[in-house]
Amino acid sequence: MPDKNNSKVLTKSFNLQIGNLRSPIKCQPIHTVEKDSVLAGRVQLQNLIVRDDTLVKAGVAYMGLCLQRDGKTRLIDDVITGYPTGYQKESNFVTVAEQLKKGDKIGIMGFKDHVQMFAFGGSFVPNISALVVQGFRPGDHKNSTLVDETLPNSDWASAGLFSINAFTAMGEISLPILDNQTVHKMKK
Repeated sequence: MPDKNNSKVLTKSFNLQIGNLRSPIKCQPIHTVEKDSVLAGRVQLQNLIVRDDTLVKAGVAYMGLCLQRDGKTRLIDDVITGYPTGYQKESNFVTVAEQLKKGDKIGIMGFKDHVQMFAFGGSFVPNISALVVQGFRPGDHKNSTLVDETLPNSDWASAGLFSINAFTAMGEISLPILDNQTVHKMKK
C-alpha cells in the first residue's frame, strides 16, 4: 500500500525447502519489479515457521534476499541470517538498499550451509570437521592435498555440499520499496 512518500511495503508468502535430496541453494522469486525503484529499509519476516528436515535434528534455516536480473542470480548485500527451528511471529530479517530495474525478481534465498555460518552450526561429515580441527585458514586450500581431496574444485564454499542440514521455512516477508522519484527528492 503506497504512503505519502510514494513508497510501499509489499508482503508476500514463501515456502522454501532446502537440503536432503532437494537443492542445496535456491532463490525463490516472490516479486517481479514493475518499474525502476529502490528496495530500501528493514525487511521483516512474519509468521515464520522453520521445520527441521534432518534425521539428526540439526537443521537451521540459512536465508537471505536474492535478486534475479538478466538471467543471473545473486545474494543482495551478501547477508545471510540463520533461524533455528520453531515459530517466530515477527523477525527483522535484513536491512537493505538496492536499486531495482523493471523486470528484476526479488526472492528469498535458502542455503543448506554457507561459508558465513561455518562457525555457528550445521552438521558436517568428519573430513570437513578435520579441516577445522587441523587449523584450516582461508587461503590454505591453494596448496593443500587434504582440501583438494575433500572439497571438489578446491572451493571452500562448496563445503556445504557435505552438510546434512535440511529445512523447510515458510511465512511472509515484507519488502519496503521506494519509488525512484522519492529517492531523488530525499537526496536533495
